[in-house]
Amino acid sequence: MAEFALEAGAVNLLKATVAVVLLAGSEAVNAQTGKDPSAQCSKDLATKPEFSLLVDKLPVGDARNITFAMLASDAIPTTEERNAIAALFAANEQCGKLGESYRLTNYPPEINSQLLATMTAINLVGVDLYKGKITYGEANKRLAAIRDDTISKFTIIVQQYKKELDDHQAKAAALQAQAQDRALQASIQDRQAAAEEQAQRQRRSQMILNYLHATMRPYQPPPSLPILQGPRSTTSNCYMSGNQVSCTTN
Repeated sequence: MAEFALEAGAVNLLKATVAVVLLAGSEAVNAQTGKDPSAQCSKDLATKPEFSLLVDKLPVGDARNITFAMLASDAIPTTEERNAIAALFAANEQCGKLGESYRLTNYPPEINSQLLATMTAINLVGVDLYKGKITYGEANKRLAAIRDDTISKFTIIVQQYKKELDDHQAKAAALQAQAQDRALQASIQDRQAAAEEQAQRQRRSQMILNYLHATMRPYQPPPSLPILQGPRSTTSNCYMSGNQVSCTTN
C-alpha cells in the first residue's frame, strides 16, 4: 500500500509540472495538478478568441497537440499572426508566474530549476517564430523536443526522489523490524528468566523436603513397662482348741 501511494505521488508530481511548463491544459492533466493556478491558466489559453487563428498552427493549451501538419508546415507567420504569437507566449509566461509561489512551496527545487530553464527555451522559440526566423514547422519541432526533454529530465528527478523515499522507507522498516526483534528477544528472555526462577524455587523446595526426610525419624512410642506384682497378702485365722492354738492362713 505504501509503495502504491509513493508511485502515485511521483506520477502526479510529474504530470503537474509538465502541464505547467508545456501549456498542457487537458482535463486529464489538469486533474493531477491540484491547486497549482498555472495549470488552469494554461488550459484557458486555448479558449481565448485572440488565439483562435493559431490553434491549428501551434499547440495552444496542450503541448501534446502537435500534429503532423504542424510539424510539416513551411509557413512563416503573417503580421497578424506575429502579434498573436507575441501575446500567446507572453500569456504563457504569465501563467507560469501565477503558480510560482505554489510550486516553490510544494515541488522539489530540482523541478523548479528545470522549470525555469524550460520556460526560457520555450520563450526563445517564440522569439524566433515572432521574428520570422523559423517556420511554424520548425517551431513545433523545437517545442516537441523541449517537451520530450523536459519529461525525460523530470522523470529522472522523480525517480531519484522515489529511490530516496524507497531507501528511507526500507531503513525505517528495517529499524522497526530490529526493534520488534529486540522486543521479542527481551520477551523470550523474560519468560526464560521467570521459568528459571520457578525451577530454582522448585529445586529449593525439593532440597528442603529431602533434608527433612533424611533427618527426621518417625515417632515411636516408648515400650510399655511390665506390671510388677507385689507380695501376696495373707490372712491368718487362729482359734483355741483345748490347750492348743490352731491357725489357718489364706
